[in-house]
Amino acid sequence: MDTVLLTIILVIAVLLLLGLGIAIYLIYKNKDKNASQSSESKLEEVRKQEELKQSIANLEKTIPLQIKNSIDVASGAQQISLQKAMKEQSELDTTRLNNFQNTINQRLDASIKALNEKVDQNLDKINKKVDESLAQGFKSTSESMANLQKELGIVQEAQKNIDNLQSELTSLTGILSNNQQRGRYGEWQLELILQSMFDETKGTLYDLQYTLRPARGDEEALKPDAVIFLDGNEHKQILCIDSKFPLNGYDNLFGPNSLPESEIAQMKSSFKTAVNNKIKECTKYILKGTTLDTCVMFVPSDGIFAYIHSEFPDVIENARAKHIIIASPTILQPLLYCFRVMQIDGEKRKNLDKINDALSKLGNEFGRFASRWEKIEKDVKSLNKSTDDLGITVNKITNRFGQISVSDFKAIDNVEEKPSLPMPDED
Repeated sequence: MDTVLLTIILVIAVLLLLGLGIAIYLIYKNKDKNASQSSESKLEEVRKQEELKQSIANLEKTIPLQIKNSIDVASGAQQISLQKAMKEQSELDTTRLNNFQNTINQRLDASIKALNEKVDQNLDKINKKVDESLAQGFKSTSESMANLQKELGIVQEAQKNIDNLQSELTSLTGILSNNQQRGRYGEWQLELILQSMFDETKGTLYDLQYTLRPARGDEEALKPDAVIFLDGNEHKQILCIDSKFPLNGYDNLFGPNSLPESEIAQMKSSFKTAVNNKIKECTKYILKGTTLDTCVMFVPSDGIFAYIHSEFPDVIENARAKHIIIASPTILQPLLYCFRVMQIDGEKRKNLDKINDALSKLGNEFGRFASRWEKIEKDVKSLNKSTDDLGITVNKITNRFGQISVSDFKAIDNVEEKPSLPMPDED
């Protein structure tokens, strides 16, 4: 402002001097016209006029130079002052931007740290609950598998014993000479299989010579060779097993001597009749309201069992119609194992409410886990997006600051202005 005022004053002074010179020139000229002067006066006047013209010419040359020098001096001072002000403003802007970046970074680091701590805490709780649930489940499964392997080992051991026993029984005719011996042998073999399958649970899961109905008048007491309690201690679901050893004519059919067809047909008919009679005897062990509507007829010989199935399919159909299951030692073992599984399932059904309650609680825990995990996932995604947006804004600010630092005002003017992110709320 001072430089401009000084320039104006100098210009006015020059104009005044020029006007003054012109006025003096006109005065002398008028005097030259109105009065006559001597030649010496004219020469003096001409000399003075020449001097005045020379002074005016010198003044015209020196004044612009003085004005130019004054303007250059004032312009240099103003430029130095402007550069100094721009430098101070740039340093101030740099300081403010660095403070802003530090503040944003500190708040962002604090927020991310707090969120990570919260996520870690929640994940630790979830991992503990999941580990506890899995440990309990693995423990229960391991115990069940151990029990199953133990029972299978018992079954295999029993099978080995039975195989060894059967290999020693080379001839049924020599060892089982009468009906009483055959009956005892069948009962003994049935008892051995039951002990191997049910271990020391006699009276609980199974029993021998169990009284279904006591003797009444002329009626004898009903005592099957063995019973299985499918419902455990309640003894309301009773399955009867009775050992039968039909051998009429069977030993002669496979003797060393060949027989005529007529005798073979007669022996087959006698054997078939004996088997049907044994099936009929087993039906008395099906008592409505006391036992199941099915009874197992145990045939202690796998060979006889196979012969019945291959030669007399009508006998098998008769047994099915009367709800009698014919089983040999090889067939009875897996059948008893199925009954054992039914007993285990029955025990599980008794505790079904507890199991369902535990599963329901576990389901609720997993439901809360899913909702909390979804919330954490949304928070993390939102934080990542906010971080990306903030990074873009910081990059823009940094680039613009760099342009200001190098006085690239053209690039600054070409930058498209966009709305910035809102500043975080002060705590």
